[in-house]
Amino acid sequence: MTSDEETLIADGYTRLSQDSDRSIPRQKENIEAYEAVINDRDDYPPVELNTIYNDGRWSSGFSTEDRGEWQRVMKRIEHGETDLVWADGKRRFARDFDDTMELIVACRKNDVELHDIGSGPIDLDDPMTVAIELLQTASEHEAMRRYIEKSIEETKERISNGYYHGQPPVGLCFDGDKQYLVIEEEHKEDIRLVLKLADNGKSTRCIAEEVPWTHPTVAKILKREQAYNHAIAGGRLGHQLETLEKPA
Repeated sequence: MTSDEETLIADGYTRLSQDSDRSIPRQKENIEAYEAVINDRDDYPPVELNTIYNDGRWSSGFSTEDRGEWQRVMKRIEHGETDLVWADGKRRFARDFDDTMELIVACRKNDVELHDIGSGPIDLDDPMTVAIELLQTASEHEAMRRYIEKSIEETKERISNGYYHGQPPVGLCFDGDKQYLVIEEEHKEDIRLVLKLADNGKSTRCIAEEVPWTHPTVAKILKREQAYNHAIAGGRLGHQLETLEKPA
């Protein structure tokens, strides 16, 4: 590598992935470290990391359609404003088959390199490598589609059966069959105290000083007073906290 060589521009990209537990700060750290790795290689001219585009925690999922920062990266690729794009794991680029196709075509057309910083450059000039990438993505796409369809059907079935669906509110938990909500024994007395103090005219802030919850959480409990009273009495709660008769 010589000093008179033209400097290449690299863009980094981060997002959370369903397949990886690497945090955003860890991904950024790894991408920044990769700049030194590339610049130590004899087969690359100088490389400068421009910006790390971060779609963060709200983009963990399948399609790139709603990933604003990724769309900025794609525009830079299409406009020839970057030479390399790096991510800590190649599936952070795209997992949707169509998005992967679009990305590969854009990179080949504009002579942009994709790098998985764990394994290095992805050889998009090799037809076999491209074919393998597309086959892997297609397989994951179909598997994810089946998973989503199954989840939707299971959710519809739970709702049609009157079962509770979602995260239980504080102080409640699923019964043994994972169908209905019942009072959480660990917090039964805390819930009882919240309702009692409210009946005595105490404010949510005053009540919060007596129980292990903040006053906004106390306010939510009081909005569901009927449901909590029913659960304390041994009753079950179904879809949308509908009160059901006590088990025989």
